[in-house]
Amino acid sequence: YLWLALVTVLWAVLMVGSVEFSWLVFPLFFLHLHLLPRWAGVTAVVVMTAGVILAQWQATGAATPPLPVIIGPVFGAAFSIVTSKAYRLLYQEGENQRRAADELRRTRTELAATQHEAGVLAERARLAREIHDTLAQGFSSIILVSRAARRSLESADVESTLESIDMVEATASENLAEA
Repeated sequence: YLWLALVTVLWAVLMVGSVEFSWLVFPLFFLHLHLLPRWAGVTAVVVMTAGVILAQWQATGAATPPLPVIIGPVFGAAFSIVTSKAYRLLYQEGENQRRAADELRRTRTELAATQHEAGVLAERARLAREIHDTLAQGFSSIILVSRAARRSLESADVESTLESIDMVEATASENLAEA
């Protein structure tokens, strides 16, 4: 603010010395509108515009200010205020889009993590079903073969009973290795 005040005072001193320096008000409008709060910037632009009109009027020596002396500075001030407002709106829109893009990236990352987790869970469920099916099939086999071994034992067929017991052991070993 101190720098802006010094530049503005220097401009005013130069303009009092020579009205030719009044054209420097246009970049000063943008500085004030950019660096100061909105109300203060607009107030400074209005005051500087009045100063330019008075300096140019005084330089003409006319009893009333000529129309171009009023229209030029007022048009420049209005243009700078509108342009400054448009710039601020564009900047805010850019910031909104940046925030939306950041949110989109965060959401995309979360979605990728969620999809990965869903894939892991689906694979676990598939493996669990596969293990369950394998073990259920093996246990069913063991039950059937053990029943056959019981019947062989009841009929005193030792050789068939031993084959059934060997088959039960082999099936149990395979299921254990599979699990």
